[in-house]
Amino acid sequence: MTQLVVVSAGVSNPSSSRMLADRIAQKSLDFLKEAGSPGSVAIIELAPLAVDIARATVSGFVSEALQAAIERVAGADGIVASTPIYKAGISGLFKSFVDVLDDDLVVAKPVLLVATAGTARHALVIDDQMRPLFAYMRALTLPTSVFAASEDWGTTELGERIERAATELAVVVGAGVEEQIADRAWSAYQHQFAGNASRAASAVQDVDFDSPLMRLAAGGAAANQNVTGVRSEIEARAIRPGCRTRSGRKRQPAVDSAPELRSKLTSEPDRRFDLHSPDRDAFHVDSKRHAEPAAVRDQLGGGRQGVLIGGLQRVGSVREVILDPSRHLDT
Repeated sequence: MTQLVVVSAGVSNPSSSRMLADRIAQKSLDFLKEAGSPGSVAIIELAPLAVDIARATVSGFVSEALQAAIERVAGADGIVASTPIYKAGISGLFKSFVDVLDDDLVVAKPVLLVATAGTARHALVIDDQMRPLFAYMRALTLPTSVFAASEDWGTTELGERIERAATELAVVVGAGVEEQIADRAWSAYQHQFAGNASRAASAVQDVDFDSPLMRLAAGGAAANQNVTGVRSEIEARAIRPGCRTRSGRKRQPAVDSAPELRSKLTSEPDRRFDLHSPDRDAFHVDSKRHAEPAAVRDQLGGGRQGVLIGGLQRVGSVREVILDPSRHLDT
């Protein structure tokens, strides 16, 4: 059964934002029923969730009631988003609710934009603020939005706009546009692991390792190549040091195998030298592990500046160390 969700940010009782959204939702259900696809409507009133939304915004803690509302939005086939307009802007309560949603929660989901205000001067707020907001969320906003000022209630023009918008919502929802887009291109969008989206990956096995992004992470491997290795690496990184893997082995802390070069100036430690390329990338090291940058000797008039090589990694922008006896170490 088709599920429509009304999100209303109205705070008064009765609320004009809620009443307008209800009319649109009911008209959409009538069109869906005529097309042989009956549905139902779920209502999310944001006013009772105001404290929970504020707490989630400040602390990141999502209450059970707010989580239930988020899950309703995620499972909706279509959304009627309605907000009052205050001082030439959408409701802060409405915007705060959208802020706590995952970025991929409404990808390709049909959204009908609705707003109410006390004057027709706010009519462009829908296109100026609401449409860009849901475009960022990658929702499928319908071409027709519905705005109602105080003088619009009871007019035939408002009824015509409601019918046109409801028709668009019923057609797009009935055609299953969201499902078709998600089936073909879900992996092409950026997602949050274990998020609230209906298709969110919640385990390593759910991750699409053949997507362009994962192939890039694997070093540009072609499709279906090195997938097993990338999966194993992700599984390994997901296990904390000291925990046991699926095979029962205890994971050891990662050790950086790259050599580390720790240097210490043995004289004039406060002196700064401007090493010119390519000399800045080369150290001449003797058998006692003392190294001398080639450019240092020139700047000190032939004087020697000893550098003790003590171990791993790199020193500043040094890329290569020339050892004596000759061998090369790339860092």
